[in-house]
Amino acid sequence: MSCLTVLFLVGMRGLVYRVRLQFGNVAGSLLDDRPTQVIFYAVYALVIATAVRPWSQLRNRKLLPLVGVVLVLLVSTVWSIEWGRTLNQTLLMILGTIATTLLALRLRPLDVVMAIVVATQIALWWSVFAAWRDWDFSTDRRGYLAGIFYNRNSLGLVAACGFVTAIALAWLMRWSPIRLVASGVAASVAAVVWWRTDSATPLVAAVAALAAGGWVLWDNWALVSHRTTARIVCAVALSAAVVGVTFQGRIAHWFGRDTTFTGRTSTWRLVIDTWERRPVQGFGFFAGWFDERLRRGLAGIDFNHWEAHNGYLEVLLGAGLIGAGMLTWFLVELVRGVWGHRRSEFGPWFAGMLAFVLFMNAGETAIGANRLVWTMAVALFVATRSPRAERVAD
Repeated sequence: MSCLTVLFLVGMRGLVYRVRLQFGNVAGSLLDDRPTQVIFYAVYALVIATAVRPWSQLRNRKLLPLVGVVLVLLVSTVWSIEWGRTLNQTLLMILGTIATTLLALRLRPLDVVMAIVVATQIALWWSVFAAWRDWDFSTDRRGYLAGIFYNRNSLGLVAACGFVTAIALAWLMRWSPIRLVASGVAASVAAVVWWRTDSATPLVAAVAALAAGGWVLWDNWALVSHRTTARIVCAVALSAAVVGVTFQGRIAHWFGRDTTFTGRTSTWRLVIDTWERRPVQGFGFFAGWFDERLRRGLAGIDFNHWEAHNGYLEVLLGAGLIGAGMLTWFLVELVRGVWGHRRSEFGPWFAGMLAFVLFMNAGETAIGANRLVWTMAVALFVATRSPRAERVAD
């Protein structure tokens, strides 16, 4: 479990970035900084070397959708407009995926929950300490908490993830008063830290996760008539979502946001316009941002993005319809795996984790190398194919 905790910490990126920037100057993007990438390679190599699970397990046919995603992204190096970045990012993504898979194959789903809780708590307490000691960039220019991540949205993601997993741990460990208290403290810390970040996307993902987990939990306990009620509630929630999209301007105003979701919708339009010039194969994973026309468009909206702030569009831009098709296959199989375990003890946790992954990718680029949400998605995909996840809830 300790190795998986390390992988989740690496997936937060900010920890490695903090170390790198504390001990040296960085010219350009950290995605292209060699010392930073060497750290990631070293960690993945160490974890893979210590994973005792036989490599033959990786030939499991159930893992084919996951293999397909990373291989297509790697192949996009062939036509990438910046093949060095694509090759580096996809190799790191493959190593991280292999490491997570090897560990998840031999761990219980409960171990995965524990690893996420421990990793997020380390990051949250470290961030609080950084703000208390007034470290550089621990708060941004508007006074929001960024902690060790240099970015309030990155810290908000970790806090929201920590909140949801702490609640899940409290449920799974309900027989232990001490662990219940510990989970309550962890959830409280996560909630306070998120509040100081004022990051919206993680909040939406956390609410969706709790709603999905709660629905599965209720459906497991309820009688047939109550299941019908649950479906009605879901239909009402879906209708509310449609209304929310229709009147997004007014709702965004209520939450102190503009209708572009802090420039995201403008960026998404530029990404789609760029993708339409190479719709089948894309520009190479994480390489489209070097396209001159896209950079001019970003300058026109006064945003210096190097990410789409949407995991699905990032894959579409980088690997075109080929990559999008493979990612869709992976996500469909992921949903099927979670649905197949909805009656198990871990059913609510699986559903909540799935919702968190799907919603986070709608507002942030969470599919790629060294990404916490991608590591969680891989762990979830593998866990739902493990015999250890078959226990039925009481």
